[in-house]
Amino acid sequence: MSDNSNLKIGIFGFGTMGNAIYSMLKNEFDVQSIYACDHNSDKLSNLPIANAIMDGTSLIDKVDIIIIAVKPQDFSEFKKCIKSNNLENKILLSIMAGISIESIKKETGASKIIRTMPNLALTVDNGVIGWMKSGTFSPVEAATIVKIVNKLGFAVEVLNEEMIDKITSISGSGPAYFYFLAKILEEKAIEFGFSKINAERIATDTFLGAAELMKSQNKTPEEMISKIASKKGTTEAALNTMKENEFVQKFKEGIDAAFNRSKGLNKSDE
Repeated sequence: MSDNSNLKIGIFGFGTMGNAIYSMLKNEFDVQSIYACDHNSDKLSNLPIANAIMDGTSLIDKVDIIIIAVKPQDFSEFKKCIKSNNLENKILLSIMAGISIESIKKETGASKIIRTMPNLALTVDNGVIGWMKSGTFSPVEAATIVKIVNKLGFAVEVLNEEMIDKITSISGSGPAYFYFLAKILEEKAIEFGFSKINAERIATDTFLGAAELMKSQNKTPEEMISKIASKKGTTEAALNTMKENEFVQKFKEGIDAAFNRSKGLNKSDE
């Protein structure tokens, strides 16, 4: 691998996440040093021609860091591109949920691996990403990796893969929890007689506004709740009923189910 600060980056898989990663990185790195590969050439149309590569093996040979931006079930497509020793000294950065570092090592022969768990919000430059590294990295390599993950969102480095599974269940799946709650709010608004269009807007803007307000005021969730839930008021009545009906416990059990599933995916690939 070249010993300079302009390491070449390749993105294998240029779907929603791959495209979003490219959009983030091109503002931080020399765009001419970022390449991408996808079997669908239409997905590569917004790249400079010289940086759009159809052949995965050619991408591996050309770059220093390969971001594997495919779904776990498509990992086999990446493995088809591996030739003898062509991953020697390369860095693999995986965003695949549930595929362990040990599995990636076993399947690719690579020794420098970064396992990450970003969430979908990176597509709007507001993501959260858990990550950990395995292998020996030069100072330039280590600094470049940190630069990449920090660009992809609020980056939390962890020291073991159980913590990757845990952050998968919290922030990786977290956007879906938000949408689930928004859907419940929308359904209740419709039950109350609001039109579907208005109900959708009420639910969406209520949650977006609440998130923006908490972020702008730099307050904890508990502090924000105390601002709204006055004693014997309407909000307190709703929250008390939810607690009495074990909503909090059931919600946490759902997160535990996601965590256990992530661990299960890990084991099934080892």
